[in-house]
Amino acid sequence: MVRASKGAYSTASSHAPGRISSLSAGAAVLIVAIFGASYPAAADDPETCRKADGPVSVNACTDAIASGKFQGRDLAALYLNRGFIASKLNDVDRAIQDYSEAIKTDPEYAVALNNRCAAYVRKRELDLAIQDCSKAVTLNANYVNAYVSRGNAYRQKGDSARALSDYERAIELDKNSVAALFGAALVYSSYENYGHALTTYDGIIGIDEKMLPRSTIGASFI
Repeated sequence: MVRASKGAYSTASSHAPGRISSLSAGAAVLIVAIFGASYPAAADDPETCRKADGPVSVNACTDAIASGKFQGRDLAALYLNRGFIASKLNDVDRAIQDYSEAIKTDPEYAVALNNRCAAYVRKRELDLAIQDCSKAVTLNANYVNAYVSRGNAYRQKGDSARALSDYERAIELDKNSVAALFGAALVYSSYENYGHALTTYDGIIGIDEKMLPRSTIGASFI
């Protein structure tokens, strides 16, 4: 699951107070340098909603939603981010509520559909998960995470063929998708195709090694 990107918010930032604009440019810069950091972000600041974590993010998202300043994709992104935090806190029901509000606000928000799909997988509401992820890939045929999430739902339903098809499509789009490779390896194992499964697991280990800082690769396997 993912959070909304910065580009989802289009509301312009507020202007500096009028009295500062009357000062010289140098003095204004000095005042900002000295005092600017002491002012907390506005309670309804979407960037705090997007970047912060835990209660700080939840409160910022809630205040931004209640402010009435945001609509359309911007409002949907606020619900998405609040749902993402709820999911991280294992409050899956609350996450689904927020993802549903995001989808209600913007029915073509593929990210919200994918995130709700993944949440439904966690609750083992697999038909609902497949429905959401299928719509997400209809909206974005190159959406790697949606193929992985739908593959997870199919695999848990015991439909290994469709699961593997989704994992392979995700790998075709992103050969370094660890989630897709891991899902595919699980399906290969269920087919007792252990050679292919081991090869896939070796590929995952190779990707993890590439992502580690060079100086820590040796130490990480001690």
